[in-house]
Amino acid sequence: MWLTDLLVDLGQNVGTPPGVSYIDEFDRLLDKEQFDPKRNLEDGIIAALAAINVTEKRGCEYFSAHIHALKQAPQTAENIKIRETIEKIFPEEAGHVRWGNRWLAQIADKSPEHRQKVEQAKRKYVAIEQAAFESGMDIMLGAELRRVTRLVDIANTMPMWERPQYLMERLPATLLAPDLQMTRVDVAQRAWNRDPQAFMEKLVPMFLNGLNTIEKKPATKPKA
Repeated sequence: MWLTDLLVDLGQNVGTPPGVSYIDEFDRLLDKEQFDPKRNLEDGIIAALAAINVTEKRGCEYFSAHIHALKQAPQTAENIKIRETIEKIFPEEAGHVRWGNRWLAQIADKSPEHRQKVEQAKRKYVAIEQAAFESGMDIMLGAELRRVTRLVDIANTMPMWERPQYLMERLPATLLAPDLQMTRVDVAQRAWNRDPQAFMEKLVPMFLNGLNTIEKKPATKPKA
């Protein structure tokens, strides 16, 4: 609500920003069967807490980075208003993270089996969140194959018998990536309209250079 009010006060458009949606991609990569009430209720609670916790941590990282950058930026009325709004929201978001950490720790302390379940859930949802985050940042050539690599990283956090179904259900959309194609078209059109020469000299080589980054990344570790 505070962010929306800020955008209105600054005269900015309130709507869905262009590009690959972090939330949509995170939702697509979730294994929703984990949240089925017909399955083990405690397992579903662990999954929900781990999924929420990792996205809250990403939000805190972003808020912290924005606050730091805005303190270094020229202290214009606009920058001050933006920083003060984020600083007002940040404590609540940090409280969400502490709340999730406490609940997960309490469940893990019940038994070695519970601790194993919590740690596995953390690894899984860290991998899902990282894949969703990177998908929104990567539109270069070869992004589809890098998405497949991240999809395999997620599957590798699951029990062996769950991996084939998870991969087969998400592989087609990962390779075709219609949201990615639309984002590329939108970025190309805007860049061409702004400066055709820069489009040819900078954007096209940068786009093609994406093929050089198709490589296996190390396994993602849970965030503290």
